[in-house]
Amino acid sequence: MRNITILAVDDVEANRISLQYLIDEYLDNVDLILASSGEEALKITYKNEIDIIILDIQMPGMDGFETAKYLKSNPKTNSIPIIFLTAAFKEEEFQQKGFEIGAIDYLTKPIENHQFINKLKLYKKVILKTKQLEAVNDDLYKALQKEIELKEKIQKQQLDMVEQSKMAALGEMIGNIAHQWR
Repeated sequence: MRNITILAVDDVEANRISLQYLIDEYLDNVDLILASSGEEALKITYKNEIDIIILDIQMPGMDGFETAKYLKSNPKTNSIPIIFLTAAFKEEEFQQKGFEIGAIDYLTKPIENHQFINKLKLYKKVILKTKQLEAVNDDLYKALQKEIELKEKIQKQQLDMVEQSKMAALGEMIGNIAHQWR
């Protein structure tokens, strides 16, 4: 089973350490990258293949909502699932804003460890299944392209054979005419 890469973004070091501990302790086959700001998160996503992002909202500079908007507006990063994880923005209006931006989940701190880990396990399964399906689709597409190329090649050979047959018949006919003239 291949690893998935999780990017955890939080400006508070203690929160990053907690996330790292939970993920290392309870999840297998996960590569974790930590970032301390929205700007750093954007740089990381442009350089690495990230499978899921856990994103704090309240950060200095570029907050989590702004970071998510940038990620969702870029074709290279717009399909990365985002989980908002926040201590400050617990009201429903903020949750709604998070989902409108494109988050797949909106969790509040303090996090309930088992719920958090179970959700991550589920998202990990979905991500891996999606990648398997994409690989199968890619293989099918390549096989279909090869089949189309092969059919085109066969059709060309058939046309060439028909043309050769016509030329042979024409040659024979000309030979017969020439024989009759002689």
